[in-house]
Amino acid sequence: MNMLKEKGSVVAVAQGKAWVKTRRVSACHSCSSQQGCGTQALAKLTSEAKSKGEQIFEVASLMPLRVGQEVEVGLHARLLLLAALLLYAVPLFALLVATFAAQWLFHQEWQMALFILASTALAFVLVRFLSQALSCRPAFQPILLRTF
Repeated sequence: MNMLKEKGSVVAVAQGKAWVKTRRVSACHSCSSQQGCGTQALAKLTSEAKSKGEQIFEVASLMPLRVGQEVEVGLHARLLLLAALLLYAVPLFALLVATFAAQWLFHQEWQMALFILASTALAFVLVRFLSQALSCRPAFQPILLRTF
């Protein structure tokens, strides 16, 4: 199974959990190992990105960790693809369906435009709700792969 991996350091530890800080490299788009690197992918998963490009992830840990320890976290690549599909395909599909439905339901152009706009906005709200619901599931969380 393909994994996106990233190195980070433990910033806090509590009862079977660790908070790992990773740092996004500013030159991700020009890096030759973009396909196998998890820095960019993990950075996109969190909305708490700091201005310095640092992200903090909560990971479950069965092994004893200490603050400052270097670790490697990973995320299944298929989950990233699912997130991208959810983010892009659902609103686009809603826009297309709303456009065709508006032609059948309304005769005024302003009514069609308002319906399409409202339907697309509702799709983005649905995406937000689904992404929050999925992010709470353990399968969608980064996992601790190894320590250094």
